[in-house]
Amino acid sequence: ENRYWPGHHRVTVSGIHALYASLRRSLLRPVRTGLAGPVALYADQLEQRMGADGPRLQPWKAWEFSLTDVDGNVLHLSDWSPCQPEASVPDISQQKP
Repeated sequence: ENRYWPGHHRVTVSGIHALYASLRRSLLRPVRTGLAGPVALYADQLEQRMGADGPRLQPWKAWEFSLTDVDGNVLHLSDWSPCQPEASVPDISQQKP
């Protein structure tokens, strides 16, 4: 079944690879503690919270991955931008001042 229970959410994002890299860096970033000095407190949770593989291209042409936040909510992230037509960029060299 494709049901989503409370605590499971679908979110459409742009730039999913940059988002994944940023979240991964945040989990691996050392935090200074009074006793142990700099420690990557959440490094052991990386695979459990974000998966090991990062965004994967799905057969329907969207990049997707899931993550679990600190409260146990599961966010299923999708990036459809590879499927969208590229926006045309105006040629400013042809415009009059």
